[in-house]
Amino acid sequence: MSVRYAVYYSPENTALGRFGARVLGTDIHRDAAAVEQFPLKALAAEDFKALTATARNYGFHATMKAPFRLSDGHTEADLIAVFREFCSAAAPADLPKTSVQNLHGFLAVMPASQPGALLHLEHRVVTEFDRFRAPLSPAEIERRRPDQLSERQRQHLSRYGYPFIMDDFRFHMTLTGRLTRGPVDMALHAELQDLYARLVPDADQTLDSLTLTTQKSPSLPFTALATCSLG
Repeated sequence: MSVRYAVYYSPENTALGRFGARVLGTDIHRDAAAVEQFPLKALAAEDFKALTATARNYGFHATMKAPFRLSDGHTEADLIAVFREFCSAAAPADLPKTSVQNLHGFLAVMPASQPGALLHLEHRVVTEFDRFRAPLSPAEIERRRPDQLSERQRQHLSRYGYPFIMDDFRFHMTLTGRLTRGPVDMALHAELQDLYARLVPDADQTLDSLTLTTQKSPSLPFTALATCSLG
C-alpha cells in the first residue's frame, strides 16, 4: 500500500499558518490548494517556486511522527480515532521566540529553545503512534542513508522508522529546499525573516494542536485528515 500518514504540527487559520502557506504556495488544510506565494525582491517568482517545491509537497508543518504506512490490522478509521483521543489528553507546549533560521542549509521557522513540554510531547507522539507504523522496506531504509547517521540515529531508524527523534529532535517548520550559501540566500533569509516579523508579530507561539495528514500516493502532496486542539 502506497498511502502514507504523518502527525504534524500545522496550525490552521493562524498568522503562522498563513505565513507558511504563502511561502510554500499551498494550504495543507484545503486539500493542498494553491496559494499565491509572496512576491520577493531577493528571488524571481519561478526560482522561489522551484526552491520551495519539495517542501510544498509536505505542506507547512513540523514533523512530530514522520510519514509511515499503516501496519497490518489497522485502518485509517482506527488511526483517526486514536489521534483524536490522544489530542484530547495531550498538553500544549510553548514555542519561544520563533524566527526564520538556517537549519543545515534550509530555511525554517524555529523556536529559540525546546522546552521540556515540547520534547515530552514529541516523545509521546513518536512512541504512541508507532503501533500503526508498518516496518520500513529495505529501499526506505536505504533512502535514509544509514551509513551517514550516528549510531543513535541508526537505532532510532531501526526502532521507530525515523532517525531524527527524541535526543536528535529539532523542532522546525521547513520553508525552502537546500540553499547554495551565496549572497542571494542571505538576502532571501533576511527578507523572509522581515516578512515573518511583520506578519507573525507574536514571536512566542504555542503548539496547541496537531494535524493528522495523509499522502494518497507518492505523486500527490500531503493533505490534512484531521486537526485537533490539545487538551
